[in-house]
Amino acid sequence: MVSEDTRMGRDMDNFYAWRRKNIKRTTFDLNLETDKDVVDWLYKQPNIRKYLIELIREDMRRENGQREEFKGSSRND
Repeated sequence: MVSEDTRMGRDMDNFYAWRRKNIKRTTFDLNLETDKDVVDWLYKQPNIRKYLIELIREDMRRENGQREEFKGSSRND
């Protein structure tokens, strides 16, 4: 019979392996003096992660749309 501690250790090993394979963590610093307005705004959001992902995806859609507009044109970007 496998002890509870051994199973928990194996589960944690599986979790850490899964996390290394599937998760990318990104951090950045905000200065509470010079970036206070941004910090305050972020912390007013009910879900900061969701808010940031939506902003980034909107930028991606906008950028991809602009690229489509210029497809076939002679403009050099």
